[in-house]
Amino acid sequence: MAGLSCLLTTSLADLTMTSTALGQASEPTAAPAVPVEPQGQAVEDSPLTFTTVLDYSNCLEDILQLSQNREQFKQRGRRSDCLTDLFRARIETGLSGSQTLQLIEAANAYATSLRPRLFPPRGQRLRIAEQFGFIYEIDAEDLVARRLAAQSSPPPRVERPENPTPTPTPTPGNDLAEQPSFFCGVSANVPTTMVKIQQIDYPLLSWTRALGLSASERCEAVSGRLQTLYRDGTLRYLTTGTMDGSPVICAAQELGLPCRDLIVTLAVSADAERALSALLERQPPVSRADTPISARASGRLYIDVAQYLGTTRTNATHSTPP
Repeated sequence: MAGLSCLLTTSLADLTMTSTALGQASEPTAAPAVPVEPQGQAVEDSPLTFTTVLDYSNCLEDILQLSQNREQFKQRGRRSDCLTDLFRARIETGLSGSQTLQLIEAANAYATSLRPRLFPPRGQRLRIAEQFGFIYEIDAEDLVARRLAAQSSPPPRVERPENPTPTPTPTPGNDLAEQPSFFCGVSANVPTTMVKIQQIDYPLLSWTRALGLSASERCEAVSGRLQTLYRDGTLRYLTTGTMDGSPVICAAQELGLPCRDLIVTLAVSADAERALSALLERQPPVSRADTPISARASGRLYIDVAQYLGTTRTNATHSTPP
């Protein structure tokens, strides 16, 4: 019988999902299971079934709480209904650090098998980086996350896809050649987040000040974040919000919905909508005329990224394995 160190045995090859979770027609397959063998008695497999960022975050919060403060967890109760059998089995024993990390990895593997892929809120990702040295793929170029992970007890682990599909080389006439790409360059002698559209580089954000990082580091982090979200098809709208008490420019999935992914953290005293409006003013001269570039909804300004970049909206710019 496997010991507690073998609490979790999942792999990317094992991870499939149902057509309901995908939101499109496909052959029904089983969700990944987390086998548990507590105190000599096998427990029924516990599948991961969350399909929203909120449910994912609540599931992680339960895992972290059970690992770090079992008594408080028992008093407070659960926030989610994920991994019911596992929590029932571990309520008296808790979770070790290695077991918690295994569960974090399994949840991440499942979440990134969904379409669109899910990631926890940034604040939660940074806590996990600091406590377990685990860096989510979306934060692979985030210097704050890397710095926190480097200070953690376990060695830093950057989650990247296994056997990633090679990106086709853009060639004239190839659709991929027409897809925008974000990168950190230099404009007016300062580090600048740029977007390349049809072989022309356009400046978007100039970094003359940075919060806790050098201007170059901030430029690389934000540019990489934009490219990752755009590649994954989740950079649909830019809007404003608040994360960890600071105003931010962020990505939203639909007009009127709140932030889903962080783009830029601003100074506490900054006017986020003014910063977003400034981004509108730097829009590349490639817009499509069929729909407006910006709109107001739920009291916030939204920028349609496809219209802003003069592209058609797709789910992803190319196929990327979870």
